[in-house]
Amino acid sequence: MICRIAELQYKEVIDISDGTRYGFVEDVELDPAVTRQLGKEERPRAPGMKYRHYAPKAPVTVVRGDPMRSAQYILDHIADSYWEGVICFNEFAHWFEDHPVEQLGGSLDRFEHARRLFRALRAMDENGVKHIWAQCPDTDGMGLAVVNRLNKASGFHIVDA
Repeated sequence: MICRIAELQYKEVIDISDGTRYGFVEDVELDPAVTRQLGKEERPRAPGMKYRHYAPKAPVTVVRGDPMRSAQYILDHIADSYWEGVICFNEFAHWFEDHPVEQLGGSLDRFEHARRLFRALRAMDENGVKHIWAQCPDTDGMGLAVVNRLNKASGFHIVDA
């Protein structure tokens, strides 16, 4: 994310919509690396934006869409094996009780998703899973940062529910 800010003396977290609404941010331009995998010749504005990082050892499949549909998609496609883990919203954790599950928080609590995401990815490593399914929040507000981190962790292996 590139923001042109003269000076920001604000101790709380703000998202893009707050920044533009209250005049903290004059112009917001998302680098393409935030929302998609870059091509071989494209260069991100920051070195860390190009690589799959903060990623668990197991491959991750990010499932986008309405929370109910994305949970159902995972349920329909997950192997009947303990070695497939799920990172999901609290409302759907009981659907996957035969698998290692890490809860992100309620489906609308984007700040909680941000707080829990990296711990959930590390927990999947600790459980030794061979594949991870992850529900994806929408991109409103703080959700954009969570989606970006999930997409990077998955190497942009994303499916739509």
